[in-house]
Amino acid sequence: MNDAPPVWIRQLASRRSAQTLAVITAAVLVCSCNTKQPEPTATTAASATTAASATTAAPSASEAPALPPTLRVERKQAGGHNYQVFLPLDAEFALRLDRPSQKEKHVTLCVAGTYTSPSDQVEGVVLIDGKVVQKTPQKWGGLLIIEAGAIRVEPASKTSFSDASFALYAERRASLLQGHLLVGGDGKVTALKPSPALQRRAIASIGAGWGKHRSFLVESVEPVELAAFAADLVTLGAKAALNLDMGGWSEGWYRDSEGAVHSMGTDKSSTARQSNWLVLMGRAE
Repeated sequence: MNDAPPVWIRQLASRRSAQTLAVITAAVLVCSCNTKQPEPTATTAASATTAASATTAAPSASEAPALPPTLRVERKQAGGHNYQVFLPLDAEFALRLDRPSQKEKHVTLCVAGTYTSPSDQVEGVVLIDGKVVQKTPQKWGGLLIIEAGAIRVEPASKTSFSDASFALYAERRASLLQGHLLVGGDGKVTALKPSPALQRRAIASIGAGWGKHRSFLVESVEPVELAAFAADLVTLGAKAALNLDMGGWSEGWYRDSEGAVHSMGTDKSSTARQSNWLVLMGRAE
């Protein structure tokens, strides 16, 4: 199997490398300009004054380089459907049980994670930073695992949900939740029941990434039947993909590079009952 990502992901990786180099170069320039120089002696003061007048004023200490971008949003088409694709850059994924506020400037994306029960409790097996939140497994077939801020999606059959496996996740301070597996780890669509066309959202793993991230999040612009959505995820480069909660739980948001917040999802009727969130976080300013 060819694990290379599709062309559009490889092109993005190249653009990201250029952005990172620009940020590093700016940081070096600022640091070199702000390095304290020796006090001039009486014999060198005049020449120093002349040299200073012939050069451009150095940036002040407050002119720090911008933080690298944490998220890139792309519009893509697959199977005749339109999608927004969210690619993590210099950022980390996390799971939360409390609803993130848009005032948390380091949070750049926030969406519903797995499903919420009629009693407003998170369903399936859930761990956050190695701590067990819910340990009753469901027959959903998929797992989302976060370690060191990076996501991977894999079949639930790889985990026994035993105390021993929970202890290993705790040792690695991993976060985990269950959900319906749309694309198996082999890049093939799983067996899915017929379903109505709805707005869809999923988190996908790719065979090879850039930096530590080997994942992207996808949201459909218009309603899509579930099996067609899964097939489109494969076209977009998914090797494995997990369905995220939608319907009345579809409210989410992301922050662009200018700091403006954009709404995600169309049906927000159950937002107040949502029990868990998948978030992407950059460095706090």
